[in-house]
Amino acid sequence: MSAIELLKKGELANAMGASPGYVSGMIRKGYKMEYGTRTTLEHALAWRAANPNFRLVDAYPSMVSKPKTSGHPCKRSNRKPLISGKSRGPAH
Repeated sequence: MSAIELLKKGELANAMGASPGYVSGMIRKGYKMEYGTRTTLEHALAWRAANPNFRLVDAYPSMVSKPKTSGHPCKRSNRKPLISGKSRGPAH
């Protein structure tokens, strides 16, 4: 009889060839560690096979890059544009 190898999150990630964040994402999307904070590689691979459309960005929607805007709105001002060769600040 072979012993069951129970893995913590980091060990599981290493065994799967993934990051600990990937395993955390699996947990956020419904994966249950079999033995509290430990599980088997076989159990995790079975979950991944049963959830083939799982993507890390589904677990963390804020990771999705947003389109860039043309500048930060707080940095806009009503100041007149610079005239070439002149500065706004005091001369040093």
